[in-house]
This record gives sequence, structure tokens and C-alpha cells, in this order.
Amino acid sequence: MVAKLSSEQIRGLVDSRDRAYAELRRNASAYDSGGLFQALFKRDTNIAICKITKITRREPGGADVTLTISLERNLRGEVPHEYIEETNLSPNPLSWIKGPPPQWVRIIPVEGKRIVVASSELQGKRTNTAVLDLDDAGGSTKLAGAERFLKADATSAAPGTSLLLQALADPAPLARDLAVRRLLQMNSCTTDAVCGKDIVAAAERLLASNEANDRREAVNWLREMGDEVQAAEPGNAKQSGLALEPIRAQLAKTVGDRNVAVGDEAFMALEQLNFHVRENVGYCIEIVPAIRASERYPISDKGRVIGGPLNGGSLCLYHWRTPKN
Repeated sequence: MVAKLSSEQIRGLVDSRDRAYAELRRNASAYDSGGLFQALFKRDTNIAICKITKITRREPGGADVTLTISLERNLRGEVPHEYIEETNLSPNPLSWIKGPPPQWVRIIPVEGKRIVVASSELQGKRTNTAVLDLDDAGGSTKLAGAERFLKADATSAAPGTSLLLQALADPAPLARDLAVRRLLQMNSCTTDAVCGKDIVAAAERLLASNEANDRREAVNWLREMGDEVQAAEPGNAKQSGLALEPIRAQLAKTVGDRNVAVGDEAFMALEQLNFHVRENVGYCIEIVPAIRASERYPISDKGRVIGGPLNGGSLCLYHWRTPKN
């Protein structure tokens, strides 16, 4: 598909995507919560506000230090009243080249710094991890969103989902995203057509925002709703609770988004959703969002180059599940 384009056309498409992603990056930090998101989503993870109360160098002038971290206030469960961490103030960047930077690279240790700590247990060992710097710009906003989500999530153990549905309109992206993912995990929502409509309506409101990251967030919600339906066994109640047509309609509307990167992601999600039908068993689809084009091809076609100089993706359908008796 891309081979039909001239080098000038390809350059123009690449440049337009560079500008679109630059727009998304300008406010991306407000939408990136990393380890805090995971900690909040896992209900068996304890969370608290703590403070670095002391930094002790193991040798005068050395970079190896011991941090003393003290509890200020628990947010969920209980975090140790005080614990210590060993770290190096000048770590070798090669030590995390294949993964995310460690906590004390993301959060620079300073005496008096307030942080949010996630505490979890694995195989009998307790691990405490700093997941949010409250002295950082935007830290207090994320904390406020986290506390509102925790309040809504604490009530969702009951049959009702009203507070989580209200959280879909929270001003903090963190709280909104957590609420959507919790709702999609709950049978009381995914088997209820009204709950599904409420999530689609919340996505539609975000799609009307002037902030490109809001619109991108809505596309992610719609894609995940579609994934939930497709992952369910045929005949599962999720397939009636989460209707695909409203999801398709919102994605189709967003393909023409004024930020072409958001439009690309909507096109990718829509094409993947539409490809998931019985007639495509034994086939794959190459999707090149930048030119709003896709092409179906046999699974046996192993040498295909996906996307060429433009970002593309592929999806294959190997079998079709039938309803269980």
C-alpha cells in the first residue's frame, strides 16, 4: 500500500505525525501516572503519603546513601511507620537501559520531600516503592484524583457502580482512566447495557474536548471496550452489555480528528474491531493509519513488510470460537 506513495507524500505524512505527537507531548505529563496507576488499580496494594526525613551518606562525599522514609498518612491499607532504602545518587544509566528507570532516578531524593508510596507483598516479602513525587508539578493534582478514585473504588464492592460512573467525569485523567478500567473489570457493568452506554457517553464528552490528550484518552477507552467484547466467550453476557455499534460510531467519527495522531489511533482501533468476524479466520490485516488504508491477506503470507516507512500494524485471526453448550 505504501509503495504507491511518492517520497514527498511519505515525508508529508511523517511530518504531520511529528507535529501531532509534539502537540500530545506538551501536556503528556498530566496523563502519565505510571506506577501510581498500577498501585491504585491493584486493591491488595497498600498506599500512603510519606516523607523522606533523613538522607545518610555511607561515606563522606560518597553517592551511596541510606534514605529514612516516614509515614504521614495511609490512603489504603497500612504502610510501615518508618523504613529505610539504600540507593545511589549517581546511578549508572546502563543499569536500567532495558527497562524503566528505578524509583530514585524518577524521584530525586531530597530531605523533606513528600512522596506517595505503594507497599505490596510478594512471596512473603514486603516491597515499598515510591510512585509519585508530591513536590513535582502536577503531583498534588494526581494525588487529589487518586483519593477521589479510592473513595469511589471502596464503594464499588457493593452492587452499585454509581460513584465509579461519576468518576468518568473527574477532572483528573488518572481518576477517569482508573474508573473505566475498574468498570470494565466488573460484571455488574459489562453485562449491563446502561453502564456500557454511560462509558460511551463519557468518551463522547472527552472527544469534544479541545485537549488532544483527552480525545486520545477516549479512543483508548473505546478500544478497550471493544477488546472486552471480543475477548469474551461467544454468548457471554458481555456481548450484550457492551454494544459494539456505539463504539464503532465514536471511533469512526474520531478518524478525522484534527490531531492526526489521535485520528490514526482511532482508525487502527476501528479496523481491528471490524476485522474480528468469522469470515476473516485464516487471514491477517495490514493497517496503515497514516493513509487510512488496510489490506487483508492470507496468514500464509509470511514475508509481508508492515507499514513500510510509515507506522503500521497487523492482526491475524487464527480461529473462531463457538458458543459452549
